Amino acid sequence: MWPFKKRELDIEFVDSTYKAFIRNPVMRASDVQPRCYAPQKEKFGKVRFPQCPSMIDYARLGYIIPAWADMHILANKAGVSYRLGSKDRGCPFAAGRPMNASIIEGVFEPEDDVPLTVIHFGSPWNIFAAKGVSALLMPATYHSDFLDDLMILPGSVDYDKFHTVAMICAPRRACDIHIRAGDPLLHVIPFRTEDIKGGFGPASIEQHGELSNQMYTGDSQIYRKMYQKIKKFTLSLTSKDAPTEL
Repeated sequence: MWPFKKRELDIEFVDSTYKAFIRNPVMRASDVQPRCYAPQKEKFGKVRFPQCPSMIDYARLGYIIPAWADMHILANKAGVSYRLGSKDRGCPFAAGRPMNASIIEGVFEPEDDVPLTVIHFGSPWNIFAAKGVSALLMPATYHSDFLDDLMILPGSVDYDKFHTVAMICAPRRACDIHIRAGDPLLHVIPFRTEDIKGGFGPASIEQHGELSNQMYTGDSQIYRKMYQKIKKFTLSLTSKDAPTEL
């Protein structure tokens, strides 16, 4: 069992309901196309996004948890309503619940007289990580198409000890949002919890020398070719005793 054997994986996404991992499994972020690809190709004839290596590198980091069910959020000055699944057939997953809005008071001001409303959507996914591995639980900034209207609150969780995953969000303005099951929802970026010592101040002579020689050609892709490190994130089906059909 988990506490008594060495972990073979750094991070594992566990579906405790057996209802999400087949139809809407977790994906590597590098396998999910950023939402800007199609409109850029239509407008410019090619995709320009990868020309900024820092942005495409971020988009490919870690993993994407897709929506495990259809999510409906309606917000206007009268209030905010939400549900999972359809009205007729319901949904096998936990319904959303309100959270105390005071926890994000001052983070942003909703438009259109929409009341500040925080919604907690519990997830069927749980994360188990090796000792010393935590993760950023972020909005899928480059993949989701509803973030203009909906703020997903980012967070950091030490998943070597705690395992719950939730989507916590708040409408930014009057909106009628339909997130479909399988749409990119949460961006999970693992990191190791090693101590980092920081500092600031004027550049040393050695640092000046390194800076003056860092970008030594006019090649716009010099960072990607010479400095950027390749980051690998693997993903595989791990449960041997899980049902293969639902």
